[in-house]
Amino acid sequence: MKKTKKLLAMFFAIICICSALSFGSSAATWRTGNIPANYKNTGYTLVRLENAKKSGKIKIHTYTTILSTKGYEKNSRLYVTMRDTSGRWIWGGEIDTGRSGKTMTLEKDHSAYRIYLREVKLAGIKYYENYWHPTYFGIECTKNCYIHSWQ
Repeated sequence: MKKTKKLLAMFFAIICICSALSFGSSAATWRTGNIPANYKNTGYTLVRLENAKKSGKIKIHTYTTILSTKGYEKNSRLYVTMRDTSGRWIWGGEIDTGRSGKTMTLEKDHSAYRIYLREVKLAGIKYYENYWHPTYFGIECTKNCYIHSWQ
C-alpha cells in the first residue's frame, strides 16, 4: 500500500511539473493596444523570430468602436516603422490594413524587430479625423515568430 501511494504521488508530481513547464513556455502570438491620437507612434511591440534562419510573417489589424460598442475590424492606413533591438531603423512605410489585416514579412537578416505603428492622416477627408479613426491595433504572429512578453 505504501509503494502504491508513493508511486501515485510521484506520478502526480511529474504530471504537475510537466504541465507547469508547458504553460510557462507558450509564446504570445497576439498583441493589442491603443492607437494614439494626433498621429503619434504607438509604443513598440518586440517580435522575435523562432528560427533565425527562416523569415517570419506578421499580420497587422485595426479596429474601431465608432458606431458600435463591440468594435469591429476595419481598413485603415498606418505608417509602420521597423527597428532592430538597438533602435536602428530597418524599414518604414505606409500600409493599408484591409478588412482582414495586412500580412508583412520579417526577413531573416534580423532575429528581432521592434514594430511601431502610427495612423496616417488622409488628405481631403474632413470627417475621417472625428469619426473613422481606428481605435485599436492588433499584431498577430502567423509564421515563425512570437511576441516577446517583456521588453
